Amino acid sequence: TAASDDETLEELQAAVTCQLPGWVEREDTAAISNAFRKAVQYRSGNGGAATAARIRSGIIADLSAAYLPLVPRIRKPFDCRMPLWALGKAGIGSKGPEVQLANALLQRLLDPAVIAAATAMDLSLALYALGKLREGWQQNGEGWDQSLGKLTDAIKTRLTAAVGHGFNAQDVSNSLWACAKLGLADADLLQRLAEAGAAVAGDMTPQALSNSLWALEALGCTGPAYRAAVQVLCGEALRRLRTPKLAEAFKPQDLSNILLALEGLQLGSEQAQLVSAVAAEDVRRGFTRYNSQDISNSTWALAKMGFGVGPEAPAEQRQWVTAALDAAMRPGTMATATPQNWSNLLYALSVMRHQPPPVLLDAGAAAAMRANSVNGPQDCANTLYALAVLQLRHAGLEAAVCGRLGELQQEDLESLTEQGLANSLWAVAVFGETGSPAMQQLAMQLARDAAIRWEEFADEGLTQLWQAQQALGGEVAAALRGNRSLQAAMDKAVATYREDTKHLPDDQKQLLAALRRLEQHGRETAGGLAVQSVQTGVVAQGVLTPVDAVMGLVDGRQVAVEMLGPKRFIYNHNQTLEELRAVVNGQLPGWVARKDNASIWRAFNKAAKLRSGDGGAATAARIRSGIIADLSAAYLPLGPAVCAAVECSIPLWAMAKVGISGQGKEAQLAAALLERLLDPAVLSTATPMDLSLALYALGKLREDWQQNGEGWDQSLGKLADAIKARLTAAVGHGFNAQDVSNALWACAKLGLADAELLQRLAQAGAAAAGNMTPQALSNSLWALEALGCTGPAYRSAIAALCGEAFRRLRTPELAAAFAPQHLSNILLALEGLQLGREKAQLVAAVAADGHQGREAAGGFAVVSVQAGVVAPGVLAAVDAVVRLNDGRQVAVELAGALLPTAYRPVPSPPCDRYAGP
Repeated sequence: TAASDDETLEELQAAVTCQLPGWVEREDTAAISNAFRKAVQYRSGNGGAATAARIRSGIIADLSAAYLPLVPRIRKPFDCRMPLWALGKAGIGSKGPEVQLANALLQRLLDPAVIAAATAMDLSLALYALGKLREGWQQNGEGWDQSLGKLTDAIKTRLTAAVGHGFNAQDVSNSLWACAKLGLADADLLQRLAEAGAAVAGDMTPQALSNSLWALEALGCTGPAYRAAVQVLCGEALRRLRTPKLAEAFKPQDLSNILLALEGLQLGSEQAQLVSAVAAEDVRRGFTRYNSQDISNSTWALAKMGFGVGPEAPAEQRQWVTAALDAAMRPGTMATATPQNWSNLLYALSVMRHQPPPVLLDAGAAAAMRANSVNGPQDCANTLYALAVLQLRHAGLEAAVCGRLGELQQEDLESLTEQGLANSLWAVAVFGETGSPAMQQLAMQLARDAAIRWEEFADEGLTQLWQAQQALGGEVAAALRGNRSLQAAMDKAVATYREDTKHLPDDQKQLLAALRRLEQHGRETAGGLAVQSVQTGVVAQGVLTPVDAVMGLVDGRQVAVEMLGPKRFIYNHNQTLEELRAVVNGQLPGWVARKDNASIWRAFNKAAKLRSGDGGAATAARIRSGIIADLSAAYLPLGPAVCAAVECSIPLWAMAKVGISGQGKEAQLAAALLERLLDPAVLSTATPMDLSLALYALGKLREDWQQNGEGWDQSLGKLADAIKARLTAAVGHGFNAQDVSNALWACAKLGLADAELLQRLAQAGAAAAGNMTPQALSNSLWALEALGCTGPAYRSAIAALCGEAFRRLRTPELAAAFAPQHLSNILLALEGLQLGREKAQLVAAVAADGHQGREAAGGFAVVSVQAGVVAPGVLAAVDAVVRLNDGRQVAVELAGALLPTAYRPVPSPPCDRYAGP
């Protein structure tokens, strides 16, 4: 009897072993075809993926060997296409009965007697199977081109009729995807498939829609003949992404495939709208459940389209980049990343001028680049180039990339493209003297290769080689100079570049005008020396283009002056407060005149985050306070015209982080921004981050507001209502882990005991617990305890948060991320949360983490931890005794109503009986 569809692979294997001889004897092709289908769709009941793959492979092999003799007697197309589809989905090697069967089934399907009865699904699934099997077929199958041609002719014939061809949405999508995988650029076929796809776009699944767009781009379908169909498909995707319930159906891979498609389809305004919709959906989800390929492909595609590039990029685009990087740095996200994933991500960030935290590279980048079997020369070259542009150093990754690139060049002189070669040598030159010996050795190898392949380089590559020659000198310069033709080509390319860049932009003209005024009036420079002369167009030794100006000072020295615009910098480079002070002094009047709110709120953001380059905390506080004061005075008159929530939330957050007094422009601005944020027109633009940051800011500013602000309760109530409204949906509310933690912390600081709000935040926190930082996790638990969230309504959420903390503290690598304050906050929370067994487990885990030699808040490492110790003069046993590495012992008590003092010293015992192991 036929097996039911809830069977396991183990059960199917037993059924096939028992019944296959009977199916063959009765020539029951339908039963065998059905078994092929189940072999692909079923899972193992007892094991994981490896077990399932092994069992599936055995079933497919047995079915293939048995089915092969029956193929000549097949009459129904279904009995050809279903096994073909299963072989494609399962994947087969280049030899064996499976390959023979695939060949035989294709030939049988194309028999006129069989294909005459084929449905559109039969034809599209057969083509889909060939796409899946393409590598094995190209190595092994005879008549590949002829068979494929016959199949596509049959599909074209069916598609001739504009109506009634029988191809549904999935058939069209499968066919387009297969054509892309097969590189099948048959214009007649593709145009008919595109038109058919447009007709059924509304019926496509999100996967079918994204695959169709991806396939059309991969096949170069960008001409006028495809324009209308592509616009219909994009319009359908845009319509769904603008409808929250429909947008939820798109998987992360669907969204990244749409971006990959848009990068090459060149659609103009339609493209911009769809790009924005996909990016907004990514941010709304907080990149939850996105894998390394989803993130790297999306970032690469957006960078190629100019999205998020440079400091002038819109705030929502830079927010996307930041959110994508946050997702990439979550534990495990990049652990399975391939070399191509890493190179695509890093290259995209270099194009966007966004420097990621160096810790990102600790997530397996070096190990991936050492995987010789999958690490190609282009991946290495792109990675090395990106590291240079981003000014990012990582010894392990540099060694892996340089080592692998050197191996590939030794194996094949032309393994790198000429652009990859020039980029790699230029990157080594950027690292200069700080490069490793392996890097210096690679530079020599690349220089010798460039001298051999010199005729392949375009002007851009030649200027890069010239720059490397100037920067590295020595043997590298000699190797490049040794080919006179190459040297002449480099010199010519540099001369052409200098000629083409003679035109001065407006900002450089302003610089020169200012220097001329200094010269004319004999004004002194910062060094106290008057300017005697100003020259332009001077070419300094080893510099590609003329410097903007050379000042001659009265003491005979000459100083080169360069105008460094924003595009010359990585926009999130570690700028100092002193540099920001200079920028604000120079540009704030212009921002106000242009009503450039975005530049002002970005300056607020930086003022709160940046550090002093020359001084300590006191210097930083003084500079920061001055910047905030100037920005506040300038921004206050612009407040009534604010239209975007981010223009309120970020300055509010910055002022809260810095701290402001109860008087002055800062306090007035804070009140004005809160009022403006709560205006319905502005509030409608607020993201969950805007709302949570505003609430967080109020928590920080609470003392000033309670002394000075009017309408406190009313404003706070409106903000809380807005957050509750957003949190109504169990899924899709957009609050990520940090948003939830910030909101909970603020509620605790504000004493905001709104049960409905707190329950929704607790539920959202439980759902996002796995993505929380240790600080967010500990703050959330602390806040819930401080707000008295101990009832049944909070029980499951608190259990989820505690469970996540417990899981991490049991894993040494994850436990190391908890700072001492995080651990103490967890203990403070547990004291009031009344969790019973869970509390005991987590307390033990925190104590055990302290036992790993982690430093306590006072800077002393914990040597031992003991529980249940009775100290002299104490009625009951203390919760724990911590022994520090300076010999002291400290009693630790979870502060309760009967024990108001959490810590008190324990007198040293006469013997060492309190010491732990």
